[in-house]
Amino acid sequence: MYTSRQAGDQPVTLSRMIPLTDTHGRAPPRLEELLEVVTDGVLALDVQGRPTYVNTSAERILGRSRNLLLGRRLWAELPGLEESELYRACHRALAEGTPATVEEYLVSLGAWLEVRVFPTAEGLLVLLRDVTPLKQMQAESSRLHALVSTAQRRARQALELISEANSALSSTLELRQALERLTRSLVPRFAGWCGIYLRQGKGPLERVAFTDVDPVRALRLRKAGRLVEGPYPLPTAILENGRPESLPLLTEQVLDTDVLASETDETIRELRSTFVGMRGLAVPIALDGRKLGVLVLATGDEYRTYDADDVRIAEELAHRTAITVEHARLFELERQERDRAEEANRAKDDFLATVSHELRTPLTAILGWTSILRTNSLPPEKQTRALETVERSARAQAQIVDDLLDISRIVAGRMRLEMQPVKLAPVVEAALEAVRPAAAARNIKLEPQLEPGAGPVQGDAQRLQQVAWNLLTNAIKFTPDGGRVTARLRCVEGHVELQVTDSGKGIDPAFLPHVFERFRQADGTSTRRYGGLGLGLAIVRHLVELHGGTVQAHSEGEGRGSTFTMRLPLAAARQPEGTSPGATSVLSDPSLAAYLPDLSGVRVLVVDDEQGTRELLRALLEERGAQVSSASSAAEALEQLQRAPPDLLVSDIGMPDADGYTFIRQVRALPPARGGQVPAAALTAYTRLEDRTRALSAGFQVYVPKPVDPIELVMALANLINRFARN
Repeated sequence: MYTSRQAGDQPVTLSRMIPLTDTHGRAPPRLEELLEVVTDGVLALDVQGRPTYVNTSAERILGRSRNLLLGRRLWAELPGLEESELYRACHRALAEGTPATVEEYLVSLGAWLEVRVFPTAEGLLVLLRDVTPLKQMQAESSRLHALVSTAQRRARQALELISEANSALSSTLELRQALERLTRSLVPRFAGWCGIYLRQGKGPLERVAFTDVDPVRALRLRKAGRLVEGPYPLPTAILENGRPESLPLLTEQVLDTDVLASETDETIRELRSTFVGMRGLAVPIALDGRKLGVLVLATGDEYRTYDADDVRIAEELAHRTAITVEHARLFELERQERDRAEEANRAKDDFLATVSHELRTPLTAILGWTSILRTNSLPPEKQTRALETVERSARAQAQIVDDLLDISRIVAGRMRLEMQPVKLAPVVEAALEAVRPAAAARNIKLEPQLEPGAGPVQGDAQRLQQVAWNLLTNAIKFTPDGGRVTARLRCVEGHVELQVTDSGKGIDPAFLPHVFERFRQADGTSTRRYGGLGLGLAIVRHLVELHGGTVQAHSEGEGRGSTFTMRLPLAAARQPEGTSPGATSVLSDPSLAAYLPDLSGVRVLVVDDEQGTRELLRALLEERGAQVSSASSAAEALEQLQRAPPDLLVSDIGMPDADGYTFIRQVRALPPARGGQVPAAALTAYTRLEDRTRALSAGFQVYVPKPVDPIELVMALANLINRFARN
């Protein structure tokens, strides 16, 4: 007998009268040969349920040899089969003469079987297929989907929680009011009640903010709180230990101590009914090794318990609280120096807002791939890859706390870049890969046009990838579904240029000058529709300028898309070892050498702690005829300068012992005869306007950004020499 399936998945018997076996229980040789090689199990049963034929696959699936099965009731040979849906399906097929399909887990076999039953002239034809691996794969897929869903939910909750905490802490300069708002933002989402304890100077801890989800319990706590905070000094103990702990807030053993012997029975009952059974998570509030206080979160059985992720969130909340407390202290102490206090407060706000922005970043891959997975359009191998990406991105949430100090350095202008020669094509490709799920989820086409050999530039690969990611994410955010984003990388006039062009909403010409400012968006509807805090492009500008480059925005107007162009100078080629300085030009464009100023006879002192930079500058300046000496520190340079004052001084800013600002002030304190008025150029990777102002105010006359453009440096030094010669 042979069957097939038609629409509706209904089995159709092509021939129901062809016997599978002869009167002796044997199948025709050709048919038996075919049945022995199929992977599905095949059994022929008589009307009593006794096998008359069993192929090899059926033996394997049922775990029984055909000798044990032939002629015996199948239901008796397999324990528990008579209670199975398979048994009932076989009886229905015999009674009604209709095929049946069953998918069932058989405990006796420890396997999932897909069974198809067909009535025949002699009884039944049963086809068996072991679908256990498929079921296991489905179960694993469900498990991973559940993990993804849980991770996404926890990440979103953490983002919302910390975002609300940011708002609470930055809502007012009055410390107690800010901390009270913080505790209210955490209850009941993160705790049954929340208290903040601060130490004033060297005195005891004082509770300065408190919120309880239960008003009655709040009154009891205020009444009996002195007992919890005195005889049972949980906050003080945590502050001294300096590490977070999860522990019972109050136990029966504490209630039985002699310390509480003088209290009334009513007070003891209130303590017992209020605190026994509640769990507390206490986290030190500390900053730069100074212990400022304790954040206490408590919950009863009706609330959540705290896991490792919660501890990390609580530590971050405590860290932000510490920053708030410290800023408030500085504001109070420096009240007369209003400008300095206001700058500290702005730094705090910038820091908190940037953190809120960066917390969204790991969610991009999660949300993007999840959206694609829900379409069920990916083949199994890509589903596995997608789930791995989502799981990896979810785990990255746990590492966000470790990144906060790095982000704060960016905002505060203390970021040090790991500068090295970088090819930009792999960097941009990595950024494209990161944003691809988000683009695919909205059917936005990414069109990379990358010159593989573009570069190298002198830069930090990780930060340059962050720049590319921000530009691409911004383009995708403001591009409608079905739109297009193009990333073009090429070399242009001694620079590497990255252009990101989108077919999105465009930019109002009146807003273009403000597009790279912090917290600025075109209007309030953009914030509501597209989200974000307006920090992404400001971070892009900051990082690009640290690399000595520029970034510009262009748009023909609203509805006509936009183009963002980043330009970085090509890295100067390093001189091969074993060659003399004159053997190879170190200029990025040797054909321009004939047009550059001649520095013959000019004595130049180069000061930089990096040997490679000193060697590069020596080769560059000697190529133009200068007489170059060098020093690796400010102290060594001062000694050389006083011994033989040069005509020109070129100094790095970021040196370890004494930085360039300190060094130039020491130089300017010298008498003119000992080099006190030597023309000086600052060489630094800090390229913000305030950095340039600081360098010029300290005593430098010229400011040259890193990475060094050889032509720009030669021109700047020649102009400086000519200016002093005229004076």
